[in-house]
Amino acid sequence: MPALVVQIKCATAYTQKEDAIRQEFLESLGLQVVRFRNEDVLERMEGVLQDISAWLQR
Repeated sequence: MPALVVQIKCATAYTQKEDAIRQEFLESLGLQVVRFRNEDVLERMEGVLQDISAWLQR
C-alpha cells in the first residue's frame, strides 16, 4: 500500500509549477499526494478527515 502525503497549503505558498514538480518527485518514490487548502482545514475539518480516510481506503 502506497504511503499518503497530506499537504495543507495556503494560496501563496507555491506556484502550480512547483506543486507539479514536488508531486512528480513524491510519486516517483511511490507516494500518493493529496492537498487541502488552509481554509478547508479550518472551515470543514470533518470533511477533510473524511477525504483523507477515503484516500486511505483505496
